[in-house]
Amino acid sequence: MRLKSITVLLLSCSFAFGQNYKTIVAEAYNLYSNKEYKQALSKYKQAFEIDQKNESDSCTAGCTTALLGDKKLAFE
Repeated sequence: MRLKSITVLLLSCSFAFGQNYKTIVAEAYNLYSNKEYKQALSKYKQAFEIDQKNESDSCTAGCTTALLGDKKLAFE
């Protein structure tokens, strides 16, 4: 019973505090669409720490970086 309670508690904490790749990228794209490029880039970096599986997301992050004026970093 105690192990079950601990498992439920840990799962609850992970859902409450953890965000997944898709959620963070959606937030990043929303910021990008609103021309909040600095905040969008921060979200893309956060998402890419989890996973970098979508080329479209990488391209949008590169465009975001270029719009901030760092064209060299945009192509990395």
